[in-house]
Amino acid sequence: MSAELSQVAAPGAPARSWKPYPAYTDSGVEWLGKVPEHWDVIKLKFVDEVIMGQSPNSEDYNKNGHGLPFLQGNAEFGNLNPIPINWCRTANKSAMNGDVLLSVRAPIGAVNLADQKYGIGRGLCAIRAIKSNNKYLFYVCICLNDELNSIGVVPS
Repeated sequence: MSAELSQVAAPGAPARSWKPYPAYTDSGVEWLGKVPEHWDVIKLKFVDEVIMGQSPNSEDYNKNGHGLPFLQGNAEFGNLNPIPINWCRTANKSAMNGDVLLSVRAPIGAVNLADQKYGIGRGLCAIRAIKSNNKYLFYVCICLNDELNSIGVVPS
């Protein structure tokens, strides 16, 4: 960990000096770098449930409010919670209240919190907190937005 990084504080926060851990080791994750030696780096799928969206047949969609509110992607994302414009009678995959909704199609990384049960299409995944905290996951996804979005960019 760089000396500069250990001194970073949120804008407006009081300046602090963080005590470094005694030893660090490579995380094995390029963008993460070194982590305290006693930390375990674990894939999300081994801690929480990741539900990849799936689109139903097009004849099952409607705009009349019949069935489950259905989200195709981040076009329906609000500031915190989605604002559905489509419904579906036969949603194949769903997100539950409190799930983190993450865009997996361009722009990758947009994030919202489900405030009710939603059907989710191929442009989204839902992350259901099992061993972690959904609000923590939500803020981690916000912090990783640029990194996630860069995954979907094809170099010119």
